[in-house]
Amino acid sequence: MPTLRRYSWQGDQAIVGIMAQLGVQTEFLANESVRLTQTAPAAAVEQDFTDCPDLAQTVAVVAAALGVPTIMTGLESLRIKETDRIAALQQELAKFGGALTDEGEGRFRVSADGFEVKNQTVATYHDHRMAMAFAPLALRGPLTIEAPRVVRKSYPQFWQELGKIGFEVR
Repeated sequence: MPTLRRYSWQGDQAIVGIMAQLGVQTEFLANESVRLTQTAPAAAVEQDFTDCPDLAQTVAVVAAALGVPTIMTGLESLRIKETDRIAALQQELAKFGGALTDEGEGRFRVSADGFEVKNQTVATYHDHRMAMAFAPLALRGPLTIEAPRVVRKSYPQFWQELGKIGFEVR
């Protein structure tokens, strides 16, 4: 199973600090596992994703779901990934009451007005990170992820791992 290590050269390591601002504290344990603890999120977050653009989708979804106003920069490369991830996020967040607004000069604002999970269907746009970013919203209510096998690109066991921790995956 993939692990998150305390010391890593990988850009994804930045998720620890970003999520701390969103109210998720990460404690690294001796057996290469982590303990996540819920805390109060910051009133607002500003984050540069230049060195970790692949985290932007997850952070945008979490920030919108929590109602934490977030400014995101360094997203230039997201338009040329598996899909235009900015457009995809804008489309899919809107289904839940969230928004990713282009404020110009490379700044995007995540906001939410009445964010709610109630049987929406999330399009993945052939992008594994879209599926993985929106899947945890199932903690808030039922939803459907279209083309769930898209996760095979980076994390083929993703749905099985979610099932192990109590998610109902059909």
